[in-house]
Amino acid sequence: AGQTITFGTLANKNYGDAPFSVGATASSGLAVSFSIFSGPATTSGTNVTITGAGTVIVRASQAGDTNYNAAPNLDQSFTVAPANQTIAFGALANKNYGDALFSVSATASSGLPVSFSVFSGPATISGTNVTITGAGTVVVRASQAGNTNYNAAPNVDQSFAVAKADQTITFDSLPNKALGESAFAVTATASSGLPVSFSILSGPATISAGTVALTNTGTVVVRASQAGDADYNAASNVDQTFTAYPPPSLSLAASDQDVVLSWTTNVAGFTLLSATDLAPGGSWTPVVPAPVVVNGQYVVTNAASGTLKFYRLKK
Repeated sequence: AGQTITFGTLANKNYGDAPFSVGATASSGLAVSFSIFSGPATTSGTNVTITGAGTVIVRASQAGDTNYNAAPNLDQSFTVAPANQTIAFGALANKNYGDALFSVSATASSGLPVSFSVFSGPATISGTNVTITGAGTVVVRASQAGNTNYNAAPNVDQSFAVAKADQTITFDSLPNKALGESAFAVTATASSGLPVSFSILSGPATISAGTVALTNTGTVVVRASQAGDADYNAASNVDQTFTAYPPPSLSLAASDQDVVLSWTTNVAGFTLLSATDLAPGGSWTPVVPAPVVVNGQYVVTNAASGTLKFYRLKK
């Protein structure tokens, strides 16, 4: 005898759904078998296991026996929709401008790899490594675009604050000067690399474009400052102090014509001689970075050799 199969429609599924069973009956009462005619699924007995998204066709068959002819196969299809997925992306710690690059991580419920981008703010990203480029608020976006079996995940953003970096000023000590010396330049550096500005905090001097000019004798305090910018806090001011001495005056001693010494080589008809070079026309010229009085005379230093010498004038 002939026979037919009754096989009801199958509900649509989502990728990731659990295996499910199917059922069909043959008019002969004989057992019906099932197979996957096409699509991303497998069968074992009456159980169907989904292996991907797409359209699956399940075939019901009854091969007949000595009393029944084989039944016409009967197919039923169902659709497997891609599964949804989510991203787990933890909070990010705040940073300071100048901090080293750091890595970020996130996971997708699908197990697919997560990609990252800088949605806004002063930073760049390469792979999972974030490089800070300035102070401000940075928003990092985690994304997973999905594939055949998974829909794209909703993006997840995490933000962190980048505080301004601190900076320091290096300003070396200043040598003492004598009134009447030429204006001189001062220099200092900031650890940020930003330009340092100078001012006279107190004392008889003026400053313009980093050049100090003496206006009288006394103690001068020069201040080095760096006000900061969008990425750096203002540096702590650094002060350096020096003394502006009066120019030495010349006076002959009654006994041996020794004099208080000047840094000039010719003074009022007298020839400057060193104690170790009494012959006229000596070529060594003293300088006075910091006059020191010893026994009523000025001791001056040869800037080239660093040696100390006493001087006298001879008529």
